Amino acid sequence: MARKSVIRTEESAIDSMFSKFEQVVSQRHDVAQRYKEQGRKIIGYFCDYTPEEVIHAAGMIPVRITGTKDQIDKADRYLQSNVCSFARSCLELALRGTYDYLDGLVVTHTCDVVTKMYEIWQYRLEKPEFLHYLWFPHKVYDEAAQHVVEEEIKRLKRSLEDFTGSEISDRALEHSIEVYNTNRRLLKEVYEWRKSDPPRISGTEALTVTLSALLMPRDEHNLLLEELLGNIEGRDDGPRRNTRLMLAASMLDDVDLIRVIEERGGNVVSDDLCTGTRYFWDLVQVSDSPPVTRLAQRYLRKVPCPRSYQSERPRLAHIKAMINDYHAQGVILYILRCCDAHLYQYPKLQKELDVPLLYLQGEQTLSGLAQIRNRVDAFLEMIGGL
Repeated sequence: MARKSVIRTEESAIDSMFSKFEQVVSQRHDVAQRYKEQGRKIIGYFCDYTPEEVIHAAGMIPVRITGTKDQIDKADRYLQSNVCSFARSCLELALRGTYDYLDGLVVTHTCDVVTKMYEIWQYRLEKPEFLHYLWFPHKVYDEAAQHVVEEEIKRLKRSLEDFTGSEISDRALEHSIEVYNTNRRLLKEVYEWRKSDPPRISGTEALTVTLSALLMPRDEHNLLLEELLGNIEGRDDGPRRNTRLMLAASMLDDVDLIRVIEERGGNVVSDDLCTGTRYFWDLVQVSDSPPVTRLAQRYLRKVPCPRSYQSERPRLAHIKAMINDYHAQGVILYILRCCDAHLYQYPKLQKELDVPLLYLQGEQTLSGLAQIRNRVDAFLEMIGGL
């Protein structure tokens, strides 16, 4: 937050900057297609345990696979209707041809349903040309995990080298690590502006900024972040003072839920999301160790997802730190139906958090919005009466 603005920014200029991020998110497939038309290769990936730096070092654009809120029809032929609606919606888009612009796909072992994406894409879809399954251990704190992940990163590196016909040097990996570390630092600076009361940046705006990072070249995203941070200090049209909330969720690939919460009178000031703080909070450390070693260390020790064994304590510590640092008065926990790993940790969060907790269960389509609004209203009223 020490960054100084050169000129006091007018309201329209700030809105214009946020609209650049919003356009990437709302038109994500069109944006990717434009890069493809420029001759860039695009690699889709599932899960924030995917070492994007390796894809970037290969000269390609990593793009996070996201779903749709449209009705699911085609995917029901391959996945039962009672499994994760996020995974089903991603497959729906693939079967419709929306992801035909992909040159490759990396599926990292997250859960059984996401793992199934590799098999279905491989046997039921003609595209993309490059497919890679990345094994990532559940026992991320086991001593043997470091060696396993290093070998998996090396295997991904070799596969990309075979696909592109070009070597991925340690120098290229070091450059990509620096680009991604820069992006993580800048995103943390954006989140710093949510600590004030009222926050300078809304939760809707902050998640839009973070989501856009997953959908465009990181070098370009860094330039946009620099522009935003260089002017945000002069903003005078930010959110109004409201109840401060933290949002934790199993998967959130758009801002609709946060927008609903903020329209009802809450300020979402921090999060525990795999498209939010869990994604960018931890850096790859600078040391004399080889880049693959440091990448493995970073992805093993980052803020954990509940899919990882013994992740309850470190995840709870992160959530408590977010509550304290961002002065959250309550937590909303949104879990997609059938997401067993996140459901398993819900009782522990309910028991150990020192602020009120609202549990919402839903679908990728955000069905039942009227009920969600009513429950958020009641939750905000309860906090206001404490």
